[in-house]
Parts: sequence; C-alpha cells; structure tokens
Amino acid sequence: VECPIFDLNIDYSTKDGVAKCRMPAGVGPDVKYVTLHVSDGFSPEPVIGFCCVQRDEFGYVPPEPNYEGASGVMFLPPSVTSLTPTALSFEKGRLLTVYGRNFGPPTLYDAKTRYVGPVGGFPREKYTPPEAVVVLPGGAHVACLKTLHVSDSQVVCVTPDIPAASARVVLRGVGQQSAADVSEAVLSVRAAPRYATLCLSKREDPPACAECCEAECEE
Repeated sequence: VECPIFDLNIDYSTKDGVAKCRMPAGVGPDVKYVTLHVSDGFSPEPVIGFCCVQRDEFGYVPPEPNYEGASGVMFLPPSVTSLTPTALSFEKGRLLTVYGRNFGPPTLYDAKTRYVGPVGGFPREKYTPPEAVVVLPGGAHVACLKTLHVSDSQVVCVTPDIPAASARVVLRGVGQQSAADVSEAVLSVRAAPRYATLCLSKREDPPACAECCEAECEE
C-alpha cells in the first residue's frame, strides 16, 4: 500500500534527507513495515530506506527496528469518547451510537467485509471489522447483536439484553480493545428487571431457599 510523499528535503552534498508521507488508514497493533525507495537516476537499483523516526498525532507509533534494520508503524487501540444515548432500556434491539477514535474507516473492508488495507504481522483474515461489546458489572462481555461500522470514529450497536442497572461499552478491533474503565464508556440502563423469589416453608430445616435469595429466607 502506497504512502504518498508530501514533503521531501534532501541535502544533496551528503544525500541525507527527510521524507514525509501520508499514512494510509489501517488498524492493528502488529507492525506494518515501511520502506522508502529512492532512485538517483544513475544506479540500476533504487536505494531502500526504512521508516520511522517519531511518534505522530495521527494514530500510529513507530516500533523498534527489526533485525534487518527495517521499522514501520503500528496503529493505536480504539478508544470510546461518548455514547448516544447515555441511557436506554434493558431490552434488546435498541440503537446505541458509539463515538471514539481509531475504529478504522469502512474503506478498509470490501463489500464482503474482507480487509483490503495495509497488512503487518497478522494474517489478512485476522483483520476483522470493529465490534461493539457491552461489559456487565460482573465482567461478562456480551457482543452487540449487530455493529454497524459508520466511520473511523463512529459505530452503531444494536444492543443485546442488558440485565443490569448500568454497563460499559467497549470496542474490539484487530487484536485490540478500548478501555472499559473510563466514564465516557458508561451506559445507564432504565427499567432493569429485579427478581424476587417467594421463600418456601421456613418450617423446613434448613429452609428450602435458592442461593440467590438466601438473605430473604433468614429469620
């Protein structure tokens, strides 16, 4: 995948220089190696240089060079910045919009959701579209019934049943997941079901009582 150069500065006396290119969109923590091919117009073979030298604000970070001296880029994990709405019914089938960063744009996937973006150390089939997941208070992860991938910063979740007063929403990417312990990921749940059990005869010894309602059966 090409990385179009938009700025090039060369000291022709030393042939040292700096090239800046616009990174193509991508996802995943695996290293995507980047090389720079330079032709001086005289040599039959181009000179090959390696990327990268600095952290960038566009969502990728440079790893350490490999044993061949090559280096590249790896994309930052997704992060959730807000939910709309911030409260909804516990019943499944509600629409929840998740906003954030580094979801990966839909153009990374074709009509059959096959990944067509830059590939690193993972096999291409491991690059799956982002998936929104509801995290319940006990730690259980329940995937949304459907996740609509809108943009690099937005997905829409068709919610599953949420049997809790609150939950958190995370986004799973390629080998990465957004943080659950942030306030922006908290979802309030309205009309969450509350369960009650009628205690059986207390004349029994011990009383026949379900573990979940043991406190209600005590004298």
